[in-house]
Amino acid sequence: MKTVKWASILAVMASHLLLGDQTLVVTLPHAGTDWCIGNPCTVTWTISSPVPGNVAIRLRRDGAPDGEPAAWILSEGTPAAAGVFSSTVPASLPPGRYFIRVKASATVMDDSPAFDVMDCTAPPGSITVTRPNSSSIWVTGSEATIRWTSINVPPGSVAIRLRRWGAPEDEPAVQIVWDSTGNDGEETWTIPFAVEAGDYAIRVKYNNDIMDDSAKFKIVAAGPSKSLTIVTPNGGETWRLGSEHEIRWQSSNVSGNVRLELVRYNDRTLGVIRDNQSASGSLSWEAGKYSGNTAPPGKYLLRVRSMADHEIFDESDAPFDLTTLIKQPSKPLLAKMAVTRKAQIKNWMGGRTHPSQVSPPVDLSVFQARPKCVPNDSQHAVVGAEWWQLAPGIRAGCLYRSQVLFRLDDLKGQGKKLRQATLTFRRDGHLCTGDARVSSCVLSICVLLTPWVKYDEFQIERINAALKQSGEVFRIDVTEAVRQWLDGARENHGFLLFGDELPTSKDFACFSCFTPSLVLSMD
Repeated sequence: MKTVKWASILAVMASHLLLGDQTLVVTLPHAGTDWCIGNPCTVTWTISSPVPGNVAIRLRRDGAPDGEPAAWILSEGTPAAAGVFSSTVPASLPPGRYFIRVKASATVMDDSPAFDVMDCTAPPGSITVTRPNSSSIWVTGSEATIRWTSINVPPGSVAIRLRRWGAPEDEPAVQIVWDSTGNDGEETWTIPFAVEAGDYAIRVKYNNDIMDDSAKFKIVAAGPSKSLTIVTPNGGETWRLGSEHEIRWQSSNVSGNVRLELVRYNDRTLGVIRDNQSASGSLSWEAGKYSGNTAPPGKYLLRVRSMADHEIFDESDAPFDLTTLIKQPSKPLLAKMAVTRKAQIKNWMGGRTHPSQVSPPVDLSVFQARPKCVPNDSQHAVVGAEWWQLAPGIRAGCLYRSQVLFRLDDLKGQGKKLRQATLTFRRDGHLCTGDARVSSCVLSICVLLTPWVKYDEFQIERINAALKQSGEVFRIDVTEAVRQWLDGARENHGFLLFGDELPTSKDFACFSCFTPSLVLSMD
């Protein structure tokens, strides 16, 4: 026999008799309403016909899912026929975007449009720039930290400008540092060499009512660049622990002594090899010895650092090996198309135009006799930047980038047999003109993770190596990248060479061309 739950049926019937097909509409708050915390507030609604019963009135966060509790329960038992309810916005309610829900039953309810609840007693917003201050002196080409504090500034971003000190409001900014950056109180900026020496102020601006200018500070022109360069070991060497080898390093505009340090690759500094060495020089080293200890076998870098200024240093461009025993390597196997003349190279030039701020224009005569290679030469990787005058007030900058691809299809699946892969670049030509402080034409070498089909669109993984102006032959350990290509863990899209920075001085240009080759040592 089927049991009929008469109580439940009667309850449903009573609900339909009381409410019928009712329509409930919230009429206040409406779009554009603002409630102030601590002030009175009113909710009004209409129902298509008067009925007995109560409504629940709740304030809910805008965008909240139905399962999220109400932010504020105004009433649980207000007569539905009343059509109005008043209260005071509690002080504990956080400012934000909300809506009101008036509910008579599961099927008879309505939500108001979203509106703002705000702290109407909060003081006006303000921004204060704390750095640079009146004692700050910034040098072109160096990094500078901009700091500011903000009070009662709505979430969002700020604009940062470099302005000439004392300039009228209608004078354009000298430099747009950031058009839009997060209001987090700090940004690091590299001061362009094109900025003239003088007195300036940094402006941080939220809107026309909320902004601040820093105290007056100075920007000065950079002096001669200072650098240290490791010559040997610079990557790819294999030295037996305890054997004698020569360490060599060079310097430019560095005074005082330097320190030589041994660094475990991808780990930490082990210790000091020798202190108080001349800024440029050489040293006979018992491989692996440092600070009275001997390093274990593994991959290492050599670091040379100024003892007077620890920010001036250099490391080996790639790791070298320290081992207990040097085995005679098997005859290197040259992968198909891995020889220099068969490397597939794609050179790409992208153009940019900028208002001229300099005079005279770049002297193009240095580019009329390019050293051994030209931008569309398929035998050389071409990297560099050049500027020239297009018309009065307009100049253009072109940055060359090169893809170097070696076909390794005949070695697919042999990654476990790969002992070492060495990528070599021989510099066949180099030109550098103008203000040498701008750049030393240092180039990045990266593994391409995606096909390179557009000039500025690519995904890369950087290699810890650079092709510096002072060198002629560069050997880079690319074993891990090649092993992944052979094993199929990554697709082989080759290597990408590009200049890290586009020079911006009035008459500087840098241009280099390289012959690449790849040698694989297989078991």
